[in-house]
Amino acid sequence: MEGRVAAFGMFTQSGAEVTFQLSTVASWARGKGLYTACLRRGMVWGAEQGADEMIGITAHGNIPAQRNLIKAGLRPVAGTSTFHGWRDRLVMPGSGPLGSASVAGASRPRR
Repeated sequence: MEGRVAAFGMFTQSGAEVTFQLSTVASWARGKGLYTACLRRGMVWGAEQGADEMIGITAHGNIPAQRNLIKAGLRPVAGTSTFHGWRDRLVMPGSGPLGSASVAGASRPRR
């Protein structure tokens, strides 16, 4: 939209099953149907790959995304809690003179 990336969706496939794994819509672009457009495009892609089932994954508290999945025909069947985080630096106490190891390709945090 307006020459900027406004949304993205990542789909994976395993056999006859496609999973809407990860997605986001920029805050300034919400309410314009982009999430549903990504979901629908993934459904088409999955059907082209021979899939006949789709699973949508979203955070427990992401009610707008859950509503969109339900509107598209998916229904809640299970819940799973996972822990994940994004880190650009991992600290390993006592691991040498610097006491830390940086993730490959990541920049050091400013102090």
